[in-house]
Amino acid sequence: MLKKQFSPKIAVYRERTKFYELKQSNNQSINEWYVNMKKAAMSCEFGNHLIEKLKNKFVTGLIKGPILDRLCEEEPKKTLIELIEIAQKRKVSILKSNEIFFPINKVHQPKAYQKPKAVKERGVYRQIQIKINIIRFHVQGTQI
Repeated sequence: MLKKQFSPKIAVYRERTKFYELKQSNNQSINEWYVNMKKAAMSCEFGNHLIEKLKNKFVTGLIKGPILDRLCEEEPKKTLIELIEIAQKRKVSILKSNEIFFPINKVHQPKAYQKPKAVKERGVYRQIQIKINIIRFHVQGTQI
């Protein structure tokens, strides 16, 4: 009885407002976004509609980009767990495609107006790496 009397009363509509305004931050992983969203939903008293609200918020609160685009292609019948798995797989594929490195040999030659440097420094090959970002376009289910 004392717990009820002295515990702060939760303003359900205020908590729901906070829940509906949630957005994934740039440095949040998919799992962190899900946990943050689920914690916010606990005091919203959604009852039997909790899972549906979590599914909707999980997708609509994601950062705009390829992960959100991928989830928007899914049927609404997918479970929350399936949506999370799809988002995680898409994130991994993005990370893998962004980390392709190609070694390139660069030849350093003196400019015409410069005095040549020591003989051993002429024509030195230096290994450099260029990070290539690959952008994939999907046209009617096929990759170009």
